[in-house]
Amino acid sequence: MRILSYLNVSNIDDIESDSGYIFNYTLAREFVKRGHSFHIILPLKLERTQTRFLNDMVSYINMGTTKYESRYHFEWMDVLHVIEKYHPDIVLLNQVELTATFRVLLHSTGHEAVKIFTYCHYPATHIDADTKDVILDYTLNDYCLGENIIYNILTSINVSDVFAIQSVFARDMLLEYAKKHNITINKMIEIIPPPYDEQIYQEPRNQFCNEILYNHRLYDSYGTAFFIDFVADNPDLSFIVTDPMSNRGEDRSKFNKSPQHNKQLLAAFSNVAVVDGGNREKYIEAIDKCRLAVAPYRTACVWSMSIIDCYCRGIPVIGPNIASFSELIPHELLFNSSSEEKALVTRLINDEKFWRDSIRKCRQLLPQISPAVIVEKIIKTVS
Repeated sequence: MRILSYLNVSNIDDIESDSGYIFNYTLAREFVKRGHSFHIILPLKLERTQTRFLNDMVSYINMGTTKYESRYHFEWMDVLHVIEKYHPDIVLLNQVELTATFRVLLHSTGHEAVKIFTYCHYPATHIDADTKDVILDYTLNDYCLGENIIYNILTSINVSDVFAIQSVFARDMLLEYAKKHNITINKMIEIIPPPYDEQIYQEPRNQFCNEILYNHRLYDSYGTAFFIDFVADNPDLSFIVTDPMSNRGEDRSKFNKSPQHNKQLLAAFSNVAVVDGGNREKYIEAIDKCRLAVAPYRTACVWSMSIIDCYCRGIPVIGPNIASFSELIPHELLFNSSSEEKALVTRLINDEKFWRDSIRKCRQLLPQISPAVIVEKIIKTVS
Protein backbone atom coordinates (compact mmCIF):
# COMPACT_ATOMS: atom_id res chain seq x y z
CA MET A 1 0.00 0.00 0.00
CA ARG A 2 1.20 3.49 -0.86
CA ILE A 3 0.40 6.21 1.68
CA LEU A 4 0.70 9.91 0.92
CA SER A 5 0.43 12.10 4.01
CA TYR A 6 -0.33 15.82 4.04
CA LEU A 7 0.92 17.39 7.28
CA ASN A 8 -1.06 19.71 9.52
CA VAL A 9 1.25 22.49 10.69
CA SER A 10 0.68 23.81 14.20
CA ASN A 11 4.20 24.58 15.41
CA ILE A 12 6.48 25.22 12.43
CA ASP A 13 9.05 27.18 14.47
CA ASP A 14 9.62 24.26 16.88
CA ILE A 15 8.88 21.34 14.59
CA GLU A 16 10.36 18.73 16.93
CA SER A 17 7.56 19.46 19.41
CA ASP A 18 4.82 19.62 16.77
CA SER A 19 2.25 16.93 17.57
CA GLY A 20 1.22 16.34 13.95
CA TYR A 21 4.84 15.96 12.89
CA ILE A 22 5.52 13.46 15.71
CA PHE A 23 2.30 11.61 14.84
CA ASN A 24 3.44 11.22 11.25
CA TYR A 25 7.02 10.12 11.77
CA THR A 26 5.84 7.58 14.36
CA LEU A 27 3.32 6.15 11.89
CA ALA A 28 5.80 6.29 9.01
CA ARG A 29 8.28 4.01 10.80
CA GLU A 30 5.58 1.45 11.48
CA PHE A 31 4.13 1.54 7.95
CA VAL A 32 7.60 1.07 6.41
CA LYS A 33 8.38 -1.72 8.89
CA ARG A 34 5.31 -3.53 7.56
CA GLY A 35 6.40 -3.17 3.94
CA HIS A 36 4.19 -0.24 2.98
CA SER A 37 5.40 2.90 1.21
CA PHE A 38 5.07 6.23 3.04
CA HIS A 39 5.52 9.67 1.48
CA ILE A 40 4.76 12.99 3.15
CA ILE A 41 4.17 16.57 2.05
CA LEU A 42 5.95 19.00 4.37
CA PRO A 43 6.08 22.82 4.37
CA LEU A 44 8.61 24.39 2.04
CA LYS A 45 10.04 26.20 5.07
CA LEU A 46 11.50 22.86 6.28
CA GLU A 47 13.29 22.01 3.02
CA ARG A 48 16.74 23.04 4.26
CA THR A 49 16.35 21.54 7.73
CA GLN A 50 16.98 18.03 8.96
CA THR A 51 13.73 16.09 9.41
CA ARG A 52 12.82 12.68 10.81
CA PHE A 53 12.03 11.43 7.28
CA LEU A 54 14.41 10.09 4.63
CA ASN A 55 14.85 12.53 1.76
CA ASP A 56 13.06 10.31 -0.77
CA MET A 57 10.02 10.17 1.54
CA VAL A 58 9.38 13.92 1.38
CA SER A 59 7.97 16.47 -1.02
CA TYR A 60 8.16 20.13 0.04
CA ILE A 61 5.30 22.43 -0.89
CA ASN A 62 4.38 25.97 0.13
CA MET A 63 1.86 25.27 2.89
CA GLY A 64 0.28 27.74 5.26
CA THR A 65 1.96 27.80 8.66
CA THR A 66 -0.23 30.11 10.77
CA LYS A 67 -3.48 28.85 12.28
CA TYR A 68 -5.57 30.30 9.44
CA GLU A 69 -3.17 29.84 6.53
CA SER A 70 -2.79 26.12 7.28
CA ARG A 71 -6.58 25.71 7.08
CA TYR A 72 -7.08 27.62 3.83
CA HIS A 73 -3.83 27.72 1.81
CA PHE A 74 -3.60 25.01 -0.85
CA GLU A 75 -1.18 24.68 -3.77
CA TRP A 76 -3.42 22.77 -6.20
CA MET A 77 -0.92 22.10 -9.01
CA ASP A 78 1.96 21.25 -6.68
CA VAL A 79 -0.13 18.72 -4.77
CA LEU A 80 -1.43 17.26 -8.03
CA HIS A 81 2.16 16.87 -9.25
CA VAL A 82 3.04 14.86 -6.13
CA ILE A 83 -0.03 12.65 -6.54
CA GLU A 84 0.76 11.94 -10.20
CA LYS A 85 4.39 11.19 -9.38
CA TYR A 86 3.76 9.07 -6.33
CA HIS A 87 0.46 7.30 -7.25
CA PRO A 88 -0.86 6.83 -3.69
CA ASP A 89 -3.55 4.37 -2.69
CA ILE A 90 -4.43 6.48 0.34
CA VAL A 91 -4.11 10.14 1.23
CA LEU A 92 -3.57 10.48 4.98
CA LEU A 93 -4.96 13.98 5.35
CA ASN A 94 -3.94 15.64 8.61
CA GLN A 95 -5.39 19.06 7.78
CA VAL A 96 -9.06 18.16 8.15
CA GLU A 97 -10.40 21.44 6.76
CA LEU A 98 -8.89 20.63 3.32
CA THR A 99 -10.82 17.37 2.84
CA ALA A 100 -13.32 18.77 0.34
CA THR A 101 -10.49 20.41 -1.61
CA PHE A 102 -8.63 17.10 -1.84
CA ARG A 103 -11.80 15.30 -2.88
CA VAL A 104 -12.42 17.74 -5.73
CA LEU A 105 -8.78 17.52 -6.80
CA LEU A 106 -8.85 13.72 -6.93
CA HIS A 107 -12.26 13.60 -8.60
CA SER A 108 -11.53 16.20 -11.26
CA THR A 109 -8.14 14.80 -12.29
CA GLY A 110 -9.00 11.12 -12.69
CA HIS A 111 -7.75 9.88 -9.32
CA GLU A 112 -11.10 8.78 -7.88
CA ALA A 113 -9.64 5.44 -6.75
CA VAL A 114 -7.43 7.17 -4.16
CA LYS A 115 -9.03 6.94 -0.72
CA ILE A 116 -8.99 9.82 1.73
CA PHE A 117 -8.28 8.96 5.35
CA THR A 118 -8.89 12.19 7.24
CA TYR A 119 -7.42 12.47 10.72
CA CYS A 120 -8.94 15.32 12.70
CA HIS A 121 -6.21 16.53 15.04
CA TYR A 122 -8.34 19.39 16.33
CA PRO A 123 -12.14 19.80 16.00
CA ALA A 124 -12.14 23.62 16.53
CA THR A 125 -14.69 23.44 19.31
CA HIS A 126 -14.75 24.58 22.93
CA ILE A 127 -16.89 23.98 26.00
CA ASP A 128 -18.84 26.88 27.49
CA ALA A 129 -17.74 27.23 31.13
CA ASP A 130 -21.26 28.05 32.34
CA THR A 131 -23.65 26.01 30.20
CA LYS A 132 -21.21 23.17 29.32
CA ASP A 133 -22.49 23.42 25.73
CA VAL A 134 -20.23 22.77 22.77
CA ILE A 135 -19.38 26.08 21.12
CA LEU A 136 -16.93 27.45 18.55
CA ASP A 137 -13.32 27.76 19.66
CA TYR A 138 -12.95 31.50 20.24
CA THR A 139 -9.25 31.38 19.27
CA LEU A 140 -10.30 30.41 15.72
CA ASN A 141 -13.16 32.87 15.39
CA ASP A 142 -11.59 36.14 14.25
CA TYR A 143 -14.02 37.87 11.88
CA CYS A 144 -16.47 34.98 12.60
CA LEU A 145 -14.24 32.52 10.71
CA GLY A 146 -14.93 29.81 13.28
CA GLU A 147 -18.29 28.98 11.75
CA ASN A 148 -16.72 28.33 8.37
CA ILE A 149 -13.94 26.23 9.92
CA ILE A 150 -16.31 23.98 11.90
CA TYR A 151 -18.59 23.50 8.88
CA ASN A 152 -15.55 22.48 6.80
CA ILE A 153 -14.69 19.93 9.51
CA LEU A 154 -18.22 18.53 9.69
CA THR A 155 -18.43 18.38 5.89
CA SER A 156 -15.20 16.40 5.81
CA ILE A 157 -16.84 13.57 7.79
CA ASN A 158 -19.19 12.92 4.88
CA VAL A 159 -16.65 13.69 2.15
CA SER A 160 -13.75 11.50 3.28
CA ASP A 161 -13.63 7.71 2.96
CA VAL A 162 -12.59 7.41 6.61
CA PHE A 163 -12.78 10.12 9.26
CA ALA A 164 -10.94 9.52 12.53
CA ILE A 165 -10.47 11.46 15.74
CA GLN A 166 -8.57 10.82 18.98
CA SER A 167 -11.20 10.19 21.65
CA VAL A 168 -14.82 9.51 22.44
CA PHE A 169 -14.99 12.98 23.99
CA ALA A 170 -13.78 14.58 20.73
CA ARG A 171 -16.26 12.59 18.65
CA ASP A 172 -19.14 13.49 20.93
CA MET A 173 -18.28 17.20 20.73
CA LEU A 174 -18.51 17.10 16.94
CA LEU A 175 -21.74 15.11 16.93
CA GLU A 176 -23.32 17.40 19.52
CA TYR A 177 -22.39 20.50 17.53
CA ALA A 178 -23.76 18.93 14.32
CA LYS A 179 -27.03 18.00 16.04
CA LYS A 180 -27.36 21.45 17.58
CA HIS A 181 -27.03 23.07 14.15
CA ASN A 182 -29.09 20.51 12.18
CA ILE A 183 -26.15 19.19 10.18
CA THR A 184 -26.57 15.63 8.94
CA ILE A 185 -23.66 13.25 9.51
CA ASN A 186 -23.83 10.28 7.14
CA LYS A 187 -20.70 8.35 8.14
CA MET A 188 -19.11 6.92 11.25
CA ILE A 189 -16.41 8.77 13.12
CA GLU A 190 -13.63 6.32 13.97
CA ILE A 191 -11.86 6.59 17.34
CA ILE A 192 -8.11 6.18 16.77
CA PRO A 193 -5.78 7.77 19.35
CA PRO A 194 -2.28 8.91 18.33
CA PRO A 195 0.42 6.27 18.87
CA TYR A 196 3.08 6.74 21.51
CA ASP A 197 6.60 7.55 20.36
CA GLU A 198 8.63 4.35 20.67
CA GLN A 199 11.87 6.31 20.49
CA ILE A 200 11.32 7.80 23.94
CA TYR A 201 9.93 4.70 25.66
CA GLN A 202 11.81 3.33 28.66
CA GLU A 203 11.07 1.19 31.70
CA PRO A 204 10.15 3.11 34.89
CA ARG A 205 13.04 4.10 37.13
CA ASN A 206 13.33 5.28 40.71
CA GLN A 207 12.42 8.95 40.81
CA PHE A 208 14.11 10.37 43.91
CA CYS A 209 12.98 13.93 43.27
CA ASN A 210 10.08 16.24 44.09
CA GLU A 211 9.78 18.27 40.86
CA ILE A 212 6.39 18.53 39.18
CA LEU A 213 6.23 18.77 35.39
CA TYR A 214 3.95 20.97 33.29
CA ASN A 215 4.64 20.12 29.62
CA HIS A 216 1.84 21.79 27.69
CA ARG A 217 1.34 24.80 25.44
CA LEU A 218 0.95 28.00 27.39
CA TYR A 219 -2.08 29.47 25.62
CA ASP A 220 -4.84 30.97 27.77
CA SER A 221 -7.23 28.53 26.07
CA TYR A 222 -5.23 25.64 27.52
CA GLY A 223 -6.23 26.72 31.03
CA THR A 224 -2.77 28.02 31.88
CA ALA A 225 -4.24 30.49 34.39
CA PHE A 226 -5.44 27.56 36.51
CA PHE A 227 -1.90 26.19 36.65
CA ILE A 228 -0.43 29.62 37.42
CA ASP A 229 -2.84 29.99 40.34
CA PHE A 230 -1.85 26.55 41.62
CA VAL A 231 1.84 27.49 41.47
CA ALA A 232 1.18 30.76 43.31
CA ASP A 233 -0.82 28.98 46.03
CA ASN A 234 1.87 26.34 46.60
CA PRO A 235 5.28 27.99 47.05
CA ASP A 236 6.47 24.85 48.87
CA LEU A 237 6.25 22.82 45.63
CA SER A 238 8.84 22.84 42.84
CA PHE A 239 7.84 22.93 39.15
CA ILE A 240 9.50 22.45 35.76
CA VAL A 241 7.65 24.01 32.82
CA THR A 242 8.61 23.04 29.27
CA ASP A 243 7.75 25.69 26.68
CA PRO A 244 7.09 23.79 23.42
CA MET A 245 6.98 27.02 21.39
CA SER A 246 10.17 28.74 22.53
CA ASN A 247 10.99 29.89 18.98
CA ARG A 248 7.47 30.97 18.00
CA GLY A 249 7.73 33.55 15.23
CA GLU A 250 6.02 36.92 15.07
CA ASP A 251 3.83 35.81 12.16
CA ARG A 252 2.16 33.33 14.51
CA SER A 253 2.38 35.43 17.67
CA LYS A 254 0.35 38.24 16.12
CA PHE A 255 -2.81 36.13 16.43
CA ASN A 256 -2.27 35.16 20.07
CA LYS A 257 0.33 36.55 22.45
CA SER A 258 -0.85 34.66 25.54
CA PRO A 259 1.98 32.04 25.47
CA GLN A 260 4.67 34.71 25.81
CA HIS A 261 2.73 36.48 28.56
CA ASN A 262 2.11 33.29 30.55
CA LYS A 263 5.71 32.21 30.14
CA GLN A 264 6.87 35.49 31.67
CA LEU A 265 4.46 35.07 34.58
CA LEU A 266 5.69 31.56 35.29
CA ALA A 267 9.37 32.46 34.95
CA ALA A 268 8.91 35.09 37.66
CA PHE A 269 8.10 32.45 40.31
CA SER A 270 11.06 31.31 42.41
CA ASN A 271 9.67 27.74 42.49
CA VAL A 272 9.42 27.42 38.68
CA ALA A 273 12.12 26.54 36.15
CA VAL A 274 11.12 27.20 32.52
CA VAL A 275 13.05 25.14 29.94
CA ASP A 276 13.09 24.82 26.16
CA GLY A 277 10.46 22.24 25.27
CA GLY A 278 10.95 22.75 21.54
CA ASN A 279 14.21 20.79 21.72
CA ARG A 280 13.24 17.11 21.91
CA GLU A 281 16.34 16.07 23.90
CA LYS A 282 15.96 18.85 26.49
CA TYR A 283 12.26 18.07 26.70
CA ILE A 284 12.94 14.40 27.55
CA GLU A 285 15.59 15.46 30.07
CA ALA A 286 13.00 17.66 31.78
CA ILE A 287 10.51 14.79 32.06
CA ASP A 288 13.19 12.54 33.55
CA LYS A 289 13.91 15.09 36.30
CA CYS A 290 10.32 15.00 37.59
CA ARG A 291 8.36 12.84 39.99
CA LEU A 292 4.98 13.46 38.35
CA ALA A 293 3.23 15.68 35.81
CA VAL A 294 0.04 17.74 35.70
CA ALA A 295 -2.42 17.85 32.81
CA PRO A 296 -3.72 21.23 31.60
CA TYR A 297 -7.06 22.54 32.81
CA ARG A 298 -8.37 22.60 29.27
CA THR A 299 -12.12 22.09 29.15
CA ALA A 300 -12.15 20.89 25.53
CA CYS A 301 -8.95 18.82 25.52
CA VAL A 302 -9.44 15.99 23.00
CA TRP A 303 -6.17 14.14 23.78
CA SER A 304 -2.69 14.88 25.08
CA MET A 305 0.45 13.40 23.59
CA SER A 306 2.34 15.25 26.34
CA ILE A 307 0.64 13.03 28.91
CA ILE A 308 1.55 9.94 26.92
CA ASP A 309 5.18 11.11 26.75
CA CYS A 310 5.24 11.09 30.56
CA TYR A 311 3.87 7.56 30.65
CA CYS A 312 6.56 6.50 28.18
CA ARG A 313 9.28 7.90 30.44
CA GLY A 314 7.81 6.32 33.56
CA ILE A 315 6.13 9.12 35.53
CA PRO A 316 2.42 9.37 36.43
CA VAL A 317 0.13 12.24 35.47
CA ILE A 318 -2.70 13.81 37.43
CA GLY A 319 -5.39 15.88 35.76
CA PRO A 320 -8.74 17.63 36.15
CA ASN A 321 -11.86 15.49 35.86
CA ILE A 322 -12.95 17.12 32.60
CA ALA A 323 -12.76 16.66 28.81
CA SER A 324 -10.99 13.50 27.57
CA PHE A 325 -8.84 13.02 30.67
CA SER A 326 -10.99 10.17 31.96
CA GLU A 327 -9.95 8.27 28.80
CA LEU A 328 -6.28 9.04 29.43
CA ILE A 329 -5.74 9.16 33.18
CA PRO A 330 -6.67 6.55 35.84
CA HIS A 331 -9.71 7.71 37.81
CA GLU A 332 -7.81 7.83 41.11
CA LEU A 333 -5.47 10.45 39.62
CA LEU A 334 -8.25 12.82 38.54
CA PHE A 335 -9.10 15.82 40.71
CA ASN A 336 -12.13 18.11 41.01
CA SER A 337 -10.57 21.00 42.94
CA SER A 338 -7.24 22.61 43.77
CA SER A 339 -7.29 21.00 47.20
CA GLU A 340 -7.71 17.55 45.64
CA GLU A 341 -4.88 18.37 43.25
CA LYS A 342 -2.59 19.33 46.13
CA ALA A 343 -3.50 16.14 48.00
CA LEU A 344 -2.62 13.99 44.98
CA VAL A 345 0.69 15.79 44.47
CA THR A 346 1.62 15.38 48.13
CA ARG A 347 0.75 11.69 48.13
CA LEU A 348 2.66 10.95 44.91
CA ILE A 349 5.74 12.69 46.30
CA ASN A 350 5.65 11.00 49.72
CA ASP A 351 3.96 7.62 49.21
CA GLU A 352 6.30 5.36 47.24
CA LYS A 353 3.79 2.51 46.90
CA PHE A 354 1.08 4.86 45.62
CA TRP A 355 3.58 6.37 43.16
CA ARG A 356 4.55 2.95 41.80
CA ASP A 357 0.95 1.76 41.58
CA SER A 358 0.01 4.99 39.80
CA ILE A 359 2.63 4.75 37.08
CA ARG A 360 1.77 1.08 36.56
CA LYS A 361 -1.89 2.01 36.03
CA CYS A 362 -0.98 4.93 33.78
CA ARG A 363 1.18 2.73 31.57
CA GLN A 364 -1.60 0.19 31.07
CA LEU A 365 -2.82 2.49 28.29
CA LEU A 366 0.38 2.19 26.25
CA PRO A 367 -0.17 -1.28 24.71
CA GLN A 368 -3.50 -0.03 23.37
CA ILE A 369 -1.84 2.87 21.52
CA SER A 370 1.39 1.33 20.28
CA PRO A 371 2.36 2.28 16.70
CA ALA A 372 1.67 -1.31 15.61
CA VAL A 373 -1.87 -1.26 17.04
CA ILE A 374 -2.70 2.17 15.59
CA VAL A 375 -1.37 1.34 12.12
CA GLU A 376 -3.39 -1.89 12.17
CA LYS A 377 -6.52 0.14 12.98
CA ILE A 378 -5.83 2.54 10.12
CA ILE A 379 -5.30 -0.30 7.64
CA LYS A 380 -8.45 -2.05 8.83
CA THR A 381 -10.65 1.03 8.49
CA VAL A 382 -9.56 1.80 4.92
CA SER A 383 -9.67 -1.80 3.68
